[in-house]
Amino acid sequence: MLLFERLRDYFQGIADGLAGQRSASTVFPNPTDAGISREDLLIEFLIGHLPKRCEAIKGGFIFDSEGNESRQVDLIITNDLTLQFKQFDKPGQLGKSFNCVEGCYCAISVKTRLDGQSLSDALSNLASIPPMPHVQGRLNPMLGGRDHFQDLPYKAIFAFDGIAPQTTLEHVEKFYADSPVPQNRRPDLIIVNNYCAIIHVGKQGGETRDGSKIAPYAFHVVQGFEVGAYSLMFLLAEIQAAANYGSQILMTFDQYLNKIPFR
Repeated sequence: MLLFERLRDYFQGIADGLAGQRSASTVFPNPTDAGISREDLLIEFLIGHLPKRCEAIKGGFIFDSEGNESRQVDLIITNDLTLQFKQFDKPGQLGKSFNCVEGCYCAISVKTRLDGQSLSDALSNLASIPPMPHVQGRLNPMLGGRDHFQDLPYKAIFAFDGIAPQTTLEHVEKFYADSPVPQNRRPDLIIVNNYCAIIHVGKQGGETRDGSKIAPYAFHVVQGFEVGAYSLMFLLAEIQAAANYGSQILMTFDQYLNKIPFR
């Protein structure tokens, strides 16, 4: 067990470091500078731990072949099979980018503090992501059902601070009561660093470590122990799984090329 204890401590150290760096970044008087800093902190962590087939970029929007565009998405994890649309603010300095939905493994909304207003903004942004087009043909049976593909990209919210988990859940319930959104366009994971993880369980339901059952589509709160380490490891594991599913999609840009009105 010593190895796994070291892994736990490793990721808990990263969670502690993110919290400390985030506190230091509050020295920026300009909210825009602070926003850039918080995204940079998370993207640096992701780049250092995700598989090579994943590309972590600062997001702009996600679009589909029908011309639909999402609202602002802070971070996008793209795959190595898609065209890349990277915008550079300065030579060598990557700015906001964008990508087609077929090329996205994960979309992350990053917040300094998760409260009612910022949560509503994050939920709206994630809900605006166009759904994955229907996957044609046979899929690799080793990777499970078609839902894995149709539910991509994996959607997450990451905050450095936040309100009580139960209050967060109340805001989530109210948001979806007022604005019905399909289950697969709701966040799969909400993280408040070093405080809690809220996992959106799938249609099969779930089970806690002690064997307790979790209802289908429920939002399950994880707190206690080294929740900072658990949250970061869970996020990486889910993106890695999405990379497995996503790599099985036949990537082609023909449907976009055929709709561009060349003169």
